[in-house]
Amino acid sequence: MSTGEGVFTQMTIINWLLAGGGFSVVSISIGSLFVKGKRPITYVTSALGTSFGLAVLIYLAQNLGLYRAWPAILYTHYPLELLTGTLLFFFFTLLVEPKFRMASPYLLLFLPVIVATGLM
Repeated sequence: MSTGEGVFTQMTIINWLLAGGGFSVVSISIGSLFVKGKRPITYVTSALGTSFGLAVLIYLAQNLGLYRAWPAILYTHYPLELLTGTLLFFFFTLLVEPKFRMASPYLLLFLPVIVATGLM
């Protein structure tokens, strides 16, 4: 058996690691919402982890060719990647300024996500 054949090829192992990582990030992010004594940064961290984990899982599903069976998942990870950038801004803002209050101008940061989702 030469390299690249069989059940455990390098790409198969990488795909399993990506899938496990994506599922674990999503489950830990959602699980952090059930901890007592939450602060605003907990919600942002949970949304950030869920967005990133789902983007990894959708990207993996797309690369594995599952878009042939489910064409609706094609390129749906792009808005999640844009959402990750916006959530990173709020995460670091809350780290520096814990008393940060959301104002209406900050909602414009979600505009690229809305536009990318609308164009799909």
